[in-house]
Amino acid sequence: MTESDIELNEEVVLMTTKGEAIAIGIAQMTTVELSTCDHGVVAKIKRCIMDRDTYPRKWGLGPTAQNKKKMVKVRSILSLTISSHSGTD
Repeated sequence: MTESDIELNEEVVLMTTKGEAIAIGIAQMTTVELSTCDHGVVAKIKRCIMDRDTYPRKWGLGPTAQNKKKMVKVRSILSLTISSHSGTD
């Protein structure tokens, strides 16, 4: 749920889908931009309101994060293999 008239650099409240206040921030997008984008920075956090450990930490456990972790692991294995063979020239 978004407000209908958010302007750039306006003070906003970031809320959960349950309506709980998470933080106060400065808007980095207008309402029109918010409705058309699927990712990006929407606000600069000014003050966090919600207490720590209100919700369990789940950041980095989603499918996109898991794929990135796999790619980093493969890349590091490849770089180790390449560097161990580079001295044989």
